[in-house]
Amino acid sequence: MQKILPVFCTHLNKNQSSKNVAQIWNTDHSIKKIKIVFFHLFVLQIEPFFDEVVVLQLTMTGEYTVRAMLHLAALPPGSIAQISDIAQQWDIPENFLRKIVQLLTKSSLVLSHRGVGGGIELARPAASITLLDVMEAAEGKLALNKCLIHEGFCPRDSWCAVHLVWGEVQDAMKEILRHKSIAELAQQNFHRRQQFAVQPLPLTLIEPRSAVHAN
Repeated sequence: MQKILPVFCTHLNKNQSSKNVAQIWNTDHSIKKIKIVFFHLFVLQIEPFFDEVVVLQLTMTGEYTVRAMLHLAALPPGSIAQISDIAQQWDIPENFLRKIVQLLTKSSLVLSHRGVGGGIELARPAASITLLDVMEAAEGKLALNKCLIHEGFCPRDSWCAVHLVWGEVQDAMKEILRHKSIAELAQQNFHRRQQFAVQPLPLTLIEPRSAVHAN
């Protein structure tokens, strides 16, 4: 099922100028283009009329799924983690996480083991799983706007100039997500926690087993 990215509101001080809002954005060259489009479409157009800036934001399902997968990516290969530990360490409601695990298992990203010493582990190396894989497992195929679900969905898409912009932004977004593996992101998390002197996450591991049973 194709998923339309939801739009929520982020509150900013009403006295902030467009220049100050722009400074919030990271200037990394690889994502500069997509952010410029967002800035012009949303910030510059909406700020004069509202005290809020509309931004694209993940659903909580997507957010929690990314957290869980980064936890697994940080473990030694073949290690099995308990769902309850992941939920506690990453502030995810456990019942919600169990439903997410079902999605990840169905998408062949995670193996689930039952019984004593059971838990979950990555179904393949973390380096081969991209952020786009994770997001589509959680949300389905991503579409920035409903007109991008399929050709002809909107009767105006053959001539609408904004439709072309949405397509360009969506392609750029997917390209970024496709080139970020969860192994790379987990490693960056580790180094950034060290850099900012953040207490490392406590990890409860179950040693790899030779015989496992997936749900």
